[in-house]
Amino acid sequence: MPVIDFTGINWEEMAKLPQPTNEHLRNLFAGVDHIIIKPARLSEFYEDPNPVLFEITQPDVIKQFATLIEIDETQVGFHCMCAGTYNIELHANGQQQAIISYHHEVSIRYNGWSSDAGIANTRGLISFLAQLGFTKPQEDYLETQRRQEEYQQADSEWLAAAPKSFSTYWDEFRMDGHYPQALVEALDEEIPDKTAQIIALLQLFGQSKNPWSGYPSYEGIPQEILNNYHAKYILEVYAGSDKNDKLKSGLGRYICSFDFRKVRKKHLQYITEEVIDDLEKYYTALNDEKGMHEVNRLRKEKQRQPGK
Repeated sequence: MPVIDFTGINWEEMAKLPQPTNEHLRNLFAGVDHIIIKPARLSEFYEDPNPVLFEITQPDVIKQFATLIEIDETQVGFHCMCAGTYNIELHANGQQQAIISYHHEVSIRYNGWSSDAGIANTRGLISFLAQLGFTKPQEDYLETQRRQEEYQQADSEWLAAAPKSFSTYWDEFRMDGHYPQALVEALDEEIPDKTAQIIALLQLFGQSKNPWSGYPSYEGIPQEILNNYHAKYILEVYAGSDKNDKLKSGLGRYICSFDFRKVRKKHLQYITEEVIDDLEKYYTALNDEKGMHEVNRLRKEKQRQPGK
């Protein structure tokens, strides 16, 4: 999946600038007597009628802030692809001296540097701002940490449910959702029986808390491998299985997915009324409105099939 650049920055020209250093950062704060924090362009606060979110004018507080925003000089050479969360304006004697772009509570950017730089004491800075009364960075940071812990837990649960061969190639497909051919070969060796393999892949595809949207890209790997099988065979395997909930979840997600819907018309003859009834009961029991909607769409499509 391509990375979208929201910065509008000419990266080639930026690369010619000096590398970020704390010495240069300290020089930016020389003589500063007023710090104004505003929403960055395209941030969630940009349309706020009052663009000033927070101000610091006390000399000792400005000094503390300058220390806490110092960078880890080993964490440079990267670029966040957004315009930032906040703009930190540095003023002296009524004149703006510099703007530091503050990104996701963990890094900063200055237009005189060749790259972004990681903040050395992220927790210290957000705690300091919270104590002053600007709590949003800390709230966002803690929420991000909470979500990351949830993602890690979901990753662990998904891998635990997957065939062991998936763990071997986890690092290769976790981020972009593109599996190496070696994974298919390893899966064939681990589960040589094709019926058992389809069941394992359907159940893994059914292992999701968000089956319809907002799910990690790696969850699509079982679907991609299932595409190597004819839909008729997949449906026959389901019909001969114990039809457990994970299978229903995986099959429903598969035959109701956006990609399969594009070719579903030629496979409708293999999707029986019994399968549709199974899925309808499953999604109704879960009160899954999206699932019920998709099954209803499938049923109508089946009813329009020639010969019906």
